[in-house]
Amino acid sequence: YACSYGNPCTDGDECMNGSCQPGIPKSCNDFNACTQDSCDPAAGTCVHAPMSGPCSDNNPCTTGDACVNGACQPGPTTNCDDGNDCTTDACSTFSGCYHFARTGPCDDKNPCTTGDACVNGVCTPSAPVSCIDHNACTIDYCDRTTGACIHQTSGGDCDDGDACTVDECDPSNGACLGHHPLDCDDSNDCTVDTCDSSSGCRHEFTCPQEVLDITLAFGSPLGKGSGTLSWRTNGEVSLSGFNVVVFNPQGVPTRINPVTIPCTECVTTLGAPYVYVLPKHKNGQDIFVQIVGTDGSILGTFGPAQKVESSDRSRTAKQQ
Repeated sequence: YACSYGNPCTDGDECMNGSCQPGIPKSCNDFNACTQDSCDPAAGTCVHAPMSGPCSDNNPCTTGDACVNGACQPGPTTNCDDGNDCTTDACSTFSGCYHFARTGPCDDKNPCTTGDACVNGVCTPSAPVSCIDHNACTIDYCDRTTGACIHQTSGGDCDDGDACTVDECDPSNGACLGHHPLDCDDSNDCTVDTCDSSSGCRHEFTCPQEVLDITLAFGSPLGKGSGTLSWRTNGEVSLSGFNVVVFNPQGVPTRINPVTIPCTECVTTLGAPYVYVLPKHKNGQDIFVQIVGTDGSILGTFGPAQKVESSDRSRTAKQQ
């Protein structure tokens, strides 16, 4: 049965075992974090004493909320600045700080870049600062501390605009010096060597184009009945290649090679050695080498080949 325990700060007192037992404590919670809630046992009324200290006004866009006269007062506005020039910063009372990307110019804090612009929320440079002074005698770079272009003098090769000099840098002042004349001697008795300041070395070929030291060795990797023909040129000015021919008693040539044997130097004025394997040949048959010009004409026929033993031919090839 219900009874009264004599304490107005309890609810639901009831009789148990012949005596009145107290019920549960009276609830005085006003759900205010800035009050200390209690029950006055004399009057049975709730007391809500103001408190001081931190609290939360449930707004993520304020910080440092504090209790004042029993109420939670908001503190300063939350600082949502993320330090990124490429975002717009704001605060939502539901979710707090948010940042969305923006476009436009920005500063990536690197003085050695230009055209900085916001791309997907990131400050992105479009190009480095160009410090090139077009002087081969300096090392060019940008100082990231000051943004100033540095041109450090250095040694090495350079070009003074004269193709007939071998040029080098003066590391003391970055100037290009052209002390040394270009050596155009190609060690070829058949060329006249000169130098043109705009194009460099020139080699005028003055001898007839000739095939020299034609030898025929009996033996080759193709086995019995084959031979190895060797020759060299003194200089090649207007060649497309060579033919290997034999002559019949009437002096009519027959070409042995199916296609023109390509030249090596062709138009460089330099000479070159050649080796051609003959599939079959007769010991007494004379072999000649023809020079084929760039226009397909025969510029000369040379021979006959001197027949040598294989060992003699190897010795001759080494001497060449």
